[in-house]
Amino acid sequence: MFTVYIYCITTLLLTSTAKADLDATKDIGTSFKQWVNEKLTNVINDLHNAEENLKNTVKKAVEDSKKELQTEYMNQLMEFHSHKENLEPECFETGLKQLAEFSAVVGPKLAMLNEGNPFISFLDDPVDPQPGPPTTPAPPNCAMVAFQDLGLMVYKVAAYVSSILTGMDDIVNGYDLCASTALKKFTCIFTYIGTAISDVYNVMKGAVVLVREMIDLGVNMTNEIGRCLHPKKVEIQEHMKLALNRAQDCTRIQKDIKNPLN
Repeated sequence: MFTVYIYCITTLLLTSTAKADLDATKDIGTSFKQWVNEKLTNVINDLHNAEENLKNTVKKAVEDSKKELQTEYMNQLMEFHSHKENLEPECFETGLKQLAEFSAVVGPKLAMLNEGNPFISFLDDPVDPQPGPPTTPAPPNCAMVAFQDLGLMVYKVAAYVSSILTGMDDIVNGYDLCASTALKKFTCIFTYIGTAISDVYNVMKGAVVLVREMIDLGVNMTNEIGRCLHPKKVEIQEHMKLALNRAQDCTRIQKDIKNPLN
């Protein structure tokens, strides 16, 4: 009778211990999975926010440059108008027409960063394209290298996020496999968790580096787009001078026709 009593007590203790072990394992597993999910989700959000900030930075630089070119064009147009009194009406109107045609060409194209093609830039085309044979190479885009860097960065972020999602699944599945092993369960779990935590922090460090690269790229692209403006401004100024010179030549010819003896 006493032996049966001891057996029952032992069985009860073992059952209670096993249940306590199982509950402890579940608590550890739940907390660990929540921690991994929270940390890696925050990393992904930080990367997406940094990517969006980069696109907005470049978009603003393009829009500011567009306004700057338009302002330069308007300044040159006003300069042309200041000579109106000294020009024959026909010559003045012809000059205005030339400037209007030039305006249609110089009208900047906003980079379509959110519509599938980050490489389209208002600096793509020459301001005053000349006709030529089909083999004539297209003029280089001053900011193309910078926009290519942007495209590569977007791809790099997407690849890193994909690796994070894959790693998140691997960590969770690896924990479940480790926790299901009866032999040395707790040793396995804590060893695995320690390694997994180290992996998560390495991912976070990599994301910090990537965010810094995106910030630096935004600064570099803004500077590059600004640098590319100078030759465009000069081209606008030269086109206005050309239109004015033609209008002045036209005026001299018109006056000679009207007053051949003068």
